[in-house]
Amino acid sequence: MKKIFFLTIAIALFFQSCMKELGNYEYSEVNKIVIDSIKTFYTIEQYSVPNITPVISQTIEKDESNLSFYWTLETSTGLDTLCKNKSFNCELYVPPGDYYSILFVFDKKTGLYTKVRFSIRVVSAIGEGLMVLSKKSGSNEAALTYFSTTNKVIKYPYFIGTDPVNIYYVRKGSTTPPLVHVMCKDNSGGVVLDPVTLTKFYNFKDFFYIPLTVVNPQSYTNVWTQYKTLASVYGSSYYTTNFAEFVCNDNKVHIRYLYGASQKMDAAYLAPDDLGYFASPFIIGTYNGPSVFIYDEKNNRFLETTSLTSNRLTKVKIKATTPRVPFDPHSMGMKLKVIHADWGLGVGSNMRIYYIMKNTDNNKNYYVEVLTTNLDFAPSKIYELSFPIDSKTKFGTSVITPSFYYSDKNKIYSFDVEVKTSVLRETLLENEEITSMFVEQHVQKNPTTNKDYFDHLRLYVGVKGSAVNGNVGSIYIYKINNDNTLTLLESQKNFTGEIVSFAWKR
Repeated sequence: MKKIFFLTIAIALFFQSCMKELGNYEYSEVNKIVIDSIKTFYTIEQYSVPNITPVISQTIEKDESNLSFYWTLETSTGLDTLCKNKSFNCELYVPPGDYYSILFVFDKKTGLYTKVRFSIRVVSAIGEGLMVLSKKSGSNEAALTYFSTTNKVIKYPYFIGTDPVNIYYVRKGSTTPPLVHVMCKDNSGGVVLDPVTLTKFYNFKDFFYIPLTVVNPQSYTNVWTQYKTLASVYGSSYYTTNFAEFVCNDNKVHIRYLYGASQKMDAAYLAPDDLGYFASPFIIGTYNGPSVFIYDEKNNRFLETTSLTSNRLTKVKIKATTPRVPFDPHSMGMKLKVIHADWGLGVGSNMRIYYIMKNTDNNKNYYVEVLTTNLDFAPSKIYELSFPIDSKTKFGTSVITPSFYYSDKNKIYSFDVEVKTSVLRETLLENEEITSMFVEQHVQKNPTTNKDYFDHLRLYVGVKGSAVNGNVGSIYIYKINNDNTLTLLESQKNFTGEIVSFAWKR
């Protein structure tokens, strides 16, 4: 009992001394920060600027020079800082989805802060539009710019690779999502992106079941379950799903079959014999798969893929009813290198493929034409081209006239493959040099019927000119008319470095 009594007295004396000690402090009012006008939920387009501005009040300070702002996003690994301005006026790069965001407002004088938490839903801003692959100004690093049909411009914010080669849009397959291939000549080979969000799936080199010995991406093509529907005036339409995809890497061809479980590229095809093969990067996918036509630059012959179950190429099968054979596709008789190849104007039920080839022994250039129906290969034409072609010449083919376009420094010519004549169509600025050309059917969704409609063809031309704000790259967009004339629709001037490649995202 004594112990309890003395303990009680000791506690009472302790609290008395503490009270006396506390009475020796001087109290001062703390600056209180209040955040107002932030809603609980926002819907924001990816790659847009939210422009959310809080209303701030303080109990002591008269201005906001003592404050710092941190707009953050809650992630599985913690908080990511998105913006450090008072207003949330920085581009929002995160993929579409639902998130929680927290605004922290710090008093730099006291170190105290207040915060407000709210929800944001990020929605995709990526619809139909033009994707432009270029080099960043003053470097060899790849840059990707997207121009939407609603005049939105998005610059891909992350690292892609170095020494860019090509960009391709890959439509959805029966069991696979759509993709964007951005190919680069570096250790990773570029990236494979989600076209809805432009977020990265993986590096190009990881797109293969068997690791590549040499990472050297060159081109991509695919085949469809049916032919294109060729309208008489407006070019081609696409109504079917992706059937199989092919990639040319280091002059070897790989397949990804989209109806099976395979989600990556298989091993490279083997040659049909002991001669081996060296595939031109200009591999041509047919519109009634599984054939892909390949020119073997090692043995000067045309090969094709004819089966999804065999990994061996075959020599092209010549159509039995071919009335004449102007060249032997199994032995061209010349050391030919493909400079450009693409689909041209169809003739009845026959699809035409245009090849521009160079004899590497004497530097003479040739036009080679092939007709194909139901996977048959029919040699059609071969003749020497009289206009000059060098490593800087760019090409684009028309599917509404028997013609293709080619560049010479700052000039654009059309060449009629039937009458074998060139016509100057456009002369650009004297200080501009054409670095890329691309032709695509301009097909969009009609918002009323939700069906495709056509507006002829587009010729996309990338040029390198005088620098403005450090940028030398510009593009011109032309409408291709039925008489091969070009109508300038718009241009985008000095927005990047040298233009490398184009793709139209559907």
